[in-house]
Amino acid sequence: VTAEERSLTQVTLTVIPEETAVYIDGKFWGLAPAEGKTAILRLPPGQYAFTAFKPGFRIYSKEITIPKQESFALVISLQK
Repeated sequence: VTAEERSLTQVTLTVIPEETAVYIDGKFWGLAPAEGKTAILRLPPGQYAFTAFKPGFRIYSKEITIPKQESFALVISLQK
């Protein structure tokens, strides 16, 4: 494991509902996995703009600070 890899935070991302488009700092990250499933990201600590969008739901847009720690859980739940 390199020093750079050690400095990354493992982010467990849960997005509801499934197939929501997720953007990190304005770049398309992907579609959220099936309901109840999580995605694992490895990000350097710092400030990120998370945006999530699915037709029929309110757009989620929030600045999130990823801490310098081993793991961090982030739950995004869209509202109708």
